[in-house]
Amino acid sequence: MSLPDYRSPGKQSSPASPQSPVVQLNIGGHLFSTSLNTLRKHPESKLADLFSGQPKLRTDREGRYFIDRDGTHFGAILEFLRTERLPTANVLEVLIRIARAEAIAARRSTILVCVLRTDEDLALYDSAISSLEADKQSVVTFGPWKGAAGPPSVLDLLDCMKMDIESRGYRVSILPHVMDRGFLAKSYDYFHKVIFTWW
Repeated sequence: MSLPDYRSPGKQSSPASPQSPVVQLNIGGHLFSTSLNTLRKHPESKLADLFSGQPKLRTDREGRYFIDRDGTHFGAILEFLRTERLPTANVLEVLIRIARAEAIAARRSTILVCVLRTDEDLALYDSAISSLEADKQSVVTFGPWKGAAGPPSVLDLLDCMKMDIESRGYRVSILPHVMDRGFLAKSYDYFHKVIFTWW
């Protein structure tokens, strides 16, 4: 059998019932359910190719399509395919993990956060990153956002981020990152220091 083809809707898949476009996935032991439309959202992608026409994947004992890759972050990929927005919940987890790794035998650890509100900010990202000192710290990036109300203010985002981190039991403060640059050097206000105090 084959998967229903978006070019020929009459075909069907064994893991998905004939009336349902739902596909069961086993990504390295992590189980996911999604629709064929989600997997085919970007027709030029590897996922769209894998789930078009004849199946190109093995199935596990339960009939789920098996992809032999680490499935830890596949949920974030599916969320992006569903919403066209980059996930931010996991970004806080990454930020906290980096801060913990840098906190070995230190009272405080500092992580740089780069806040890009708009596509125009994103276009300047490479220049902004290269403007950091040579001994640049870990940088976690947020944005840009799209939405009917427009992007949130940087202060609103930073305040929400601080509240979310503190709700997990961490003590944190956020300050603008000021770079010591020459008189003619371009300055970017995208960077903020997130300072974790451990004791």
